[in-house]
Amino acid sequence: MPYKSKRNIRNLTTEEKSAKRLFKTKKGWMNSTKIWGVTVAGIAFSSFLVANVGLVNPVSADVVTQSQTQVTNTAVAVPEAQADQVKAQSAKDDAQTKSDQANQAVQTAQADVTAKTQAVDSAQKVADEAPTHIAQAQTDVDNQTPVANEAQAKADNTQTAEKAAQATADTADANLAQVTQTEKSAQAAVDNSQADQNKANTTISDDQNQISTAKSQVVADKAKQADNAQKIDDLTNTAKNDQAQIGKATDELNSAKQTQAKTQTDYNNALNQNNADKSAVQADKNAMNNDSAQSTIKLPDTSVWNEAKPTTQQGWDERTKKLKQWDSQGSALNENGFVLNPKDLINIDVNNLTSEQKLEIDDFYGNLINQIRQQDGMHQVVVGGQSMDKFADEVAANYDKDSWDIMGNKAGAGHDISAITAAAKTVGLTDSQGNIYEDLSAGYLGMVSNPGTLAGYKEAIYDTVVSMLFKDASVHYGHTISLLGVSDWKYGFTDAAISIDHMGQIHLLGADLSNIKSDYNRDTKTGYMGHTSNVVDPAKWSSVGSHTPVFGNNPELAKQLAADQAKEAQSAQLVNTTQSALNSANQDVATKQAKLDSLNPANVQQQINDLQNENDSLANDINLNNSKVASLETDIQNAQNKLAQLQAQTPKLVSDLNDAKSAVSAARTVADQANKALATVKANNQSAQADAKAQADKLAAYQAVLSQYQNADKNLQAAKDAQVKAEQALKDLQASQATAQANLDQANQVLKNALAKQAVDDAEKAAQAEKDKQATQLPNSNMDHNGEVTSDQTIGHNGTVTTGSPLTSTSTDKAKSASVAETLPQTGTSASNSFMALIGMLLLSLVSILGLGKLNKKRN
Repeated sequence: MPYKSKRNIRNLTTEEKSAKRLFKTKKGWMNSTKIWGVTVAGIAFSSFLVANVGLVNPVSADVVTQSQTQVTNTAVAVPEAQADQVKAQSAKDDAQTKSDQANQAVQTAQADVTAKTQAVDSAQKVADEAPTHIAQAQTDVDNQTPVANEAQAKADNTQTAEKAAQATADTADANLAQVTQTEKSAQAAVDNSQADQNKANTTISDDQNQISTAKSQVVADKAKQADNAQKIDDLTNTAKNDQAQIGKATDELNSAKQTQAKTQTDYNNALNQNNADKSAVQADKNAMNNDSAQSTIKLPDTSVWNEAKPTTQQGWDERTKKLKQWDSQGSALNENGFVLNPKDLINIDVNNLTSEQKLEIDDFYGNLINQIRQQDGMHQVVVGGQSMDKFADEVAANYDKDSWDIMGNKAGAGHDISAITAAAKTVGLTDSQGNIYEDLSAGYLGMVSNPGTLAGYKEAIYDTVVSMLFKDASVHYGHTISLLGVSDWKYGFTDAAISIDHMGQIHLLGADLSNIKSDYNRDTKTGYMGHTSNVVDPAKWSSVGSHTPVFGNNPELAKQLAADQAKEAQSAQLVNTTQSALNSANQDVATKQAKLDSLNPANVQQQINDLQNENDSLANDINLNNSKVASLETDIQNAQNKLAQLQAQTPKLVSDLNDAKSAVSAARTVADQANKALATVKANNQSAQADAKAQADKLAAYQAVLSQYQNADKNLQAAKDAQVKAEQALKDLQASQATAQANLDQANQVLKNALAKQAVDDAEKAAQAEKDKQATQLPNSNMDHNGEVTSDQTIGHNGTVTTGSPLTSTSTDKAKSASVAETLPQTGTSASNSFMALIGMLLLSLVSILGLGKLNKKRN
C-alpha cells in the first residue's frame, strides 16, 4: 500500500503547524496571497455588515449586551483554540509515527511470507524425492561408516606413534645439548691453559730482555763515571792557568762587537735600499705586463679551408695531406705560445667564478677565437651574454649530474647529448637530438704551470684551442671547423660561451642565430657582458706569431725598467758586500766570546759541578738497575714455575676435550636419526589425519542426505505450519496498518478543524474590533439604558437629520423612531440582523480556511 514519504508527511505537518502564522511572515503571505485574500475580504465584508447594523436598524440594549458577551467569549476562546491546535498537532505526529511503524512491519511480514513459501516449495520437492532416494542414501551411509571408522583408527595409531617419536627426538636433542656444553667447557679449559702458557713465556722473554738492557746500562754508566772523573781533574788545572788571560780576552771581545755593530748598520741600509729597488723593478714589470701581455695564436696558410669540397677520392686524399701539413705547421708555430700575465697569478675556484673572473675568462676566450677568425677572414664572435652564459653553466651542471667523465666512466662515449639538448631547451635554443653546440676537452687543467689560478685556467683554455686547431685529425677536424667557422663546412657560430664542470672538463659552446627558438636573450648590456663585443682591436695583433711575451711597446716603461734594474743590481751588490763583512764580524765576536767564556773560572767550576752531579746521578742509576735485575730474575723464576705446572696439566685437558668431542659426535648421530624418524612419522600422521577427516566428512554428508529424506514429511509439515503462521501474522499486521492509517486520517482532520477554529476565532475578534471602531465614530451619540440612541442630531419624519437638543426617552420620540424604521429599508429586527451578519462573516471565513487547507495540500 503506497504512502507518502516521511519527508512529505513532515513537510505537511510543518505547514499545518504554521498555517496560523501565515499572516506574520513575508514568505507565508507570498505563498498564500490568493486564499488569504479571500479570507481577509470575507472578514472585512462581514465586519462591514456588523458595523453597519446600527445604521440600518435601531440598536437595542440586548444587542449591545450580546456583542459584549461575544467579545468576552472570543477573548477566552483564542487561547483555548491555540491549545486545541497544539494538542491536535501532537496527536497527528504520534499517529504518523505509528502509521510508519505499521507500514514497515507489513513489509517485513510480507518478506517473511515469501521466504516461508519458498521453504515449503523446497521441502515439498525433498518429500517428493524421498521414496525413490532414501534407500540409496541408507546404502551410502552403511558403506561409508566402516571406511570412516577404519581411517579414524589409523589416524589414532599414527598420532600415538608421532608422540612416541617426538619423545625420543626430544631426549636425543637434550642429550646432544648436554654433551655439546661439556665440549665447550673442555675447549675453554684447553684455550685458557694455552693462553696462560703464552703469557708466562712472554713474561719470561720480556724480563730477560730487560735484564740484559739493565746490565748493559750499568757497564756504560760506570765507564761514564770514570771519564767524568778525569774531566774534573783536567778542568781544575785549566781554571788555575787561565785566570791571568781574562783581561786581554775581554778587550778583544769589546773591539769585535764595535766592528760588528757598524757592519750590521751598513748591511741593514744596503738591504733596505735593495728591497726598494726590487719593488720599483716589479712595479715596472707589472705595468709593462698589464700594458702588453697578450697570448696569441698564429694560423698557417688558411687557403686550404677556402677550397671547394673535393668530389673525388683523389681530391679528398690531397686535402687530407694538406690538412696534416697544416696541423704540423700550426703546432710548431704556436709551441709555448701562451703568455703568462703576472696579474693572473691569483687563486680561483673554477666552479664558482666571480662575475669579474667570468668576464675576464670570456674576454680571454673571445680574444683567442676572434684572433683566429680574423686571420681566416671569418666573422667575429660575441662571447658571453645572459643566455649563452646560462647555456654553458647548464651544460656543465648536467654533465656533473650525469657523472659524464669522457676520460673515466664515459671514456669513448663522446658528448653527453641529453645534457646539451636539455640545456639548450632552457635558454630558448633548438633542442636538437644531436650535438650542434659543444666542443669539449678534458685533462688540460691537470697539466698547467700554475694550477688553481686564473693563469692556469687561461693556459688550459689556450692549450685546448691550440689542440683543437692543430691536433684534430683523429676526429676529422670537427673541432677545427667549429672554431674557425669555415662557411664551406657550415659550422659557423655567432655567439659563444665557456664553462668547466667538476671533473675538469672544459666546455666550449657556440650557437648560430639560426638556432634560436624562443626566449633567447642576446642583450650584451646585461649579465656579464659589460662589453658589447669581444672583438679585439686589430692594432693589438701586431705581435701575432710571437712565441714569447712582447714587452717594450711602451718606450717610457721600458726605459724606466732598465734604470730601476741597474739600481737594483748595484744595491744587490752592496748587500752582498755588507753581508760578507757582517758575517765576518759576527764570527769574530763569537770566537772572542767563546775564548772569554773558556777563560772564565766560574764557567769552569760550573762544568766541574755539572760533571760531579752527573756522576752522582749515574751512581743512583747503577743501583736502580742492579735492583731491577734482581726483581726481574725473581719474576722469571715464578713464571717458569707456573709454566711447568700448566704444561703438566695440558695432557689431561686435551684428553677430556677429545672425549667430549667423541660424545658430541655420537649424540649428534642419534639426534639426527631420531629427528629424521620423527619427520617420517609426522608426515604419516598428517596424511592419516587428513584421510580420516575426509572420510568422516563424506560420512557426515551421506548422513545429512539420509536424514533429509527420512524427515522429509516432518520438515514439510513444519514448513507449512510456519507459512500459515507467517500469513496470519501478515493479516494481523495489515489490520493494524489499516487502523493506524484511519487514526492518521482522523488526526489530520482534527488538526484541520483546529486550524479552522483558530481562523474563525481570529475573524470574530477582527469583526468585533471593527464594530467597536464604528460605534465610537457616531457623532456625539449616546445610548440610554433601553438601547436607544440619544444625540444632538434628530431624524425627521421624512428621514432627514436635523440638529437639535439631545434625544429624550419620550413616547413621542419612540413614535418618531418607529416612523423612521418604517421609512428606511427593512431587513429584520435588530437582533436577527446582527445574527445574520455574523453568520455571513463566519461562512466567508470558513470558506477561506478551507481554501487555505487546499493550498497546503497542493504544496506537498
